[in-house]
Amino acid sequence: MFNIMTKYRLFNKYIMFVFLILLLGLFIEMFVESGIYQVIPSQFEKYYHEETLGMSKEEKAEFRKRTISNLVDYDLYAELPSMIFNFLLPVLCCVTVVVFIKEKNGVFIYKFTRGKKRIRVVLSAMLANAAITALALYLAYLIYCIMGIPFLKMQSDNIHEALDFLFGKGFGNKNLPLYYCLVGLVQVFAFSFVYNLFSCSVALITKKIYLPIVVPVVYFIGGNFLFYAPGIRIIGEKLAPAFTVSINGYFNTTAAEACVPLLFPLIISIIMCIFVLKSKERT
Repeated sequence: MFNIMTKYRLFNKYIMFVFLILLLGLFIEMFVESGIYQVIPSQFEKYYHEETLGMSKEEKAEFRKRTISNLVDYDLYAELPSMIFNFLLPVLCCVTVVVFIKEKNGVFIYKFTRGKKRIRVVLSAMLANAAITALALYLAYLIYCIMGIPFLKMQSDNIHEALDFLFGKGFGNKNLPLYYCLVGLVQVFAFSFVYNLFSCSVALITKKIYLPIVVPVVYFIGGNFLFYAPGIRIIGEKLAPAFTVSINGYFNTTAAEACVPLLFPLIISIIMCIFVLKSKERT
């Protein structure tokens, strides 16, 4: 049962779906927002006709190479997909709750009848679902980060200080790809883990399959409206749910601070789990 269950958790269509959607989404937003679509061979003459007029084939190729380099450096490449993080990631990390719901409706009963402890069965399933979802989404982000390394200039005019408290001042600017990969552990992995856990805890108290996806997303959107509201923003901006996934857009911010907004959904998840499991024990 363990081997079959593990294989199902790792290689189901929902995990594959969120992995591919995030990976494609990152590249598509970068492709559109950077304007790099203008330098693909079929479009290059259209957008740079005047600049390349009278140039030889070799000169055009060199000009195109320089243009690509000027359009996107690694810093911009890593930070461009902000809409994906703010609008798509909160949904994707909750979609895989369907796997947990199917397990809850089928495998849980089988395990309970075999005398396994309810708390252990439920918590292990929730943690496995959250960890696998977070890992799949982080892997998509990691592939995106790695793919840009061979083609882009490693330069930055920005200050990257989110990890300075761990690795010393200037670490981010000296090690751009590594910096973004490590920040992604908070921005993608930790965020996805907590919100999937939140989603699974909602699934414990409702039989409706859409609510475990909708509730965390509504919390994310509502929390942003609340903490970004005029008058509250000054003191509450770093408590907004979007602050975690937008860490690269802030100065004087550490990765530890970006984890603070995750405490609220994590605490809510723990409270719901305790409530459900304790009430089940009494019945």
